[in-house]
Amino acid sequence: VRGVESVDNLRTMIADYDRWGRTPSTQYFLNHLYRKWGAANPVPEFQVHCILESSSWKHTDAWKERMTMMQTFHASPKMQGRIWTTTSRALEAALAEGGTINHRIWHRGKDLLGERRQRWLVAREGARTRLFEGYMGVLPVYPLFA
Repeated sequence: VRGVESVDNLRTMIADYDRWGRTPSTQYFLNHLYRKWGAANPVPEFQVHCILESSSWKHTDAWKERMTMMQTFHASPKMQGRIWTTTSRALEAALAEGGTINHRIWHRGKDLLGERRQRWLVAREGARTRLFEGYMGVLPVYPLFA
């Protein structure tokens, strides 16, 4: 996700993927795709990998990642668990060090499920951003392909 996508557009994008993932045609497509690549018992699951970059002079790539991850709370828990994010800057740094896209630079929406999700959902609107800032500060980072 690059550029000037608004928070509402990010939320809509995640909701669109959520709806797409639940349709019978998507289930068929994913099963067929996974069988094509050798899966004997495919499970129609998917992940959404977001490499985030802000083109706004007002905001950093990290801000864009935080806003994207915060929008996952508006999706179903299943969809929230499918989101993986990193920043363009983190990927560039990993590549400059000789790493790959599999470098330990990825955050998972899955790590925001459970108690964190529940606390955010019941928090007052004005307190949600501060609460989320604390979450992002302690989220572990992962390689994309563990």
